[in-house]
Amino acid sequence: MLRSLRLIRPVSVHEGPNSLRFPPTQDTIFASPWQRQRRTLFREPSNLPLAGTTSAASDVIPWLFLLEIGIGFPIVLWTYKCTMMVLFQRKIIYLPFLPLGGRKETLLPAEDRSPQLEKELGGFDWTELECTSRARSTRWGRKVVLKGIQLKLQPDLRKPTASIPSSTPTRPLHRGDDRPVVIFYLQGNAGTPLHRLPLFRVLFNAIPKGPPATTVIAFAPRSYWLSTRSTPTEATFLSDYLSALEETIRLHPTAKIILYGHSLGGAAALLLLLRQKQLPSQVRANSKALVLENPLPSIPYMVRVMYPQRWLPYHYLGPCVFDRWDAMGEVEKMHEGSDSLKGLKTLWFRSGRDELIPTDKEEKNGGGDRVRGMYEGWKGDDKRWVHVKDALHETAWLSKKWRDEMAHLVEQVRNDNEE
Repeated sequence: MLRSLRLIRPVSVHEGPNSLRFPPTQDTIFASPWQRQRRTLFREPSNLPLAGTTSAASDVIPWLFLLEIGIGFPIVLWTYKCTMMVLFQRKIIYLPFLPLGGRKETLLPAEDRSPQLEKELGGFDWTELECTSRARSTRWGRKVVLKGIQLKLQPDLRKPTASIPSSTPTRPLHRGDDRPVVIFYLQGNAGTPLHRLPLFRVLFNAIPKGPPATTVIAFAPRSYWLSTRSTPTEATFLSDYLSALEETIRLHPTAKIILYGHSLGGAAALLLLLRQKQLPSQVRANSKALVLENPLPSIPYMVRVMYPQRWLPYHYLGPCVFDRWDAMGEVEKMHEGSDSLKGLKTLWFRSGRDELIPTDKEEKNGGGDRVRGMYEGWKGDDKRWVHVKDALHETAWLSKKWRDEMAHLVEQVRNDNEE
């Protein structure tokens, strides 16, 4: 009797019903050490509470756990995104891969050209150009080769002046020398010179017929189009355009040059002209006009534009920018009577519905339109502001006002006798 009662033992509070000690079975006796270890590792899921929660009553709110999710998760996410934006900022600023397939379009051989490109080249006397940049590649120190295109409109396809309606008052201008006019185009942060062919065609059709000849030259900076693949920076970007300008002077030593910069290219044109130490004397002497279409004020300013909410940490990433492109700051440092402004005509185009660089109405950070502020701070006397109503960042050239102003500027440069 006592032996049978000894086999009956009450279940402890700390032991579950499965914790009764049963006599060992044949499986447990003959189990290998590996099988015993496997059973120890792969136990049933535990019902223990999560960190920061209570283990007893289910009606108690887990405040610590909620704080971890509500505060810790956004901080970790913002820190990660800010770090990635700072580390890969040049991948955000420079977009040579857009539009997709643009870096594979070639001019030669002819059988490799797409039907669309063949159609856009129709009527142009074009030449593929090549030059070597001053600055080598940033990573391996290799030589950087820049590709470009030179365009002239075939005389028999040029539209007569009378067929282009113009609101600019026509007046007889004294014909100056017969030096050719070269429009040197500086592109934005995406695309290739081939994607600007429709713009160049509209420009050629707007220019009055007659000598001297007008030529458009557009080079692609490194990593754009067919130029050498190398990480672009502000310094290498400016060196590329400076080398392309020197090549343009070599091809056309007596030409009158009009610098045309759009968006990031507008900032590049401003920086090249205002930083006189980098600009060769012949390039400055041959530069007669500057055209700026929605020029970029600066990259730190654009960071605040993209993230106007002051409670977001991205709004304050301006000091972490590697390439500042501070055209606005360079204009503010200008002084009267600067040699870089002597005899230089400037034409400023501003799109009324610019979706990238805010206009006066869309500016949320205060201070008004920064492009307008750059124009007002420009110390040159011969400057003109043109507001293109309803135009977007990329579409100012589609307006009649753009055609009229460009035609008048080219005619002024043609008839300019100043050396």
